[in-house]
Amino acid sequence: MDKKVIYTKKDIAASLEYGERISTPGVVLLWLMLILGIVLSFFPFCGIMPLDTDEDIMAMIGFFVFTLLPTSSSCYYLIRGYRLNQKIKLWLQDAVRLEAKCSMMSSRKFGRYSATGYKILVRFRYDGKRRTMYSGRRKEGKEMTEGGFERSYDLYAGRIIDILYSPKYDQVMLLRLPKKKRRRKSKEAKQKSENQK
Repeated sequence: MDKKVIYTKKDIAASLEYGERISTPGVVLLWLMLILGIVLSFFPFCGIMPLDTDEDIMAMIGFFVFTLLPTSSSCYYLIRGYRLNQKIKLWLQDAVRLEAKCSMMSSRKFGRYSATGYKILVRFRYDGKRRTMYSGRRKEGKEMTEGGFERSYDLYAGRIIDILYSPKYDQVMLLRLPKKKRRRKSKEAKQKSENQK
């Protein structure tokens, strides 16, 4: 008799609706950025910087605002990651492992020189019924989701993949790919994947 495999949040690379899960090294880096940002934001108020002129005061305010940017973004991603982990814990309670066909729908460039995000769909069978689910946030009464562009989705598109599906919460979780499958596909493979839609 086969032992039932117990999955944890560490096995999950992303949620189809909520996007990528932040890895442990990523969480550590975010905490370091947050702590460093907090320390540096109070640095001007410790009496180290002279406040003799208006220029000094403006420089102090500028430095304070500048350090708030990484601090606030780190805080946002830590809260977002924590909430997703809490949801994943719920979804894993009734999750079943299924085989799914993953296809790329479209891509989007984030800024002129930034990374490209990819929107995908997965097709699978559960309880004798065919299901098609799209990456991105679902809105009630709408079939198509909003957003759902992630850089890592490119690794899954055009492949038969293993997913975890929670029937109770109607959520799809993407399992981490084995190391040998984590390389990005060539342009020809991407074009072939897009043509199969």
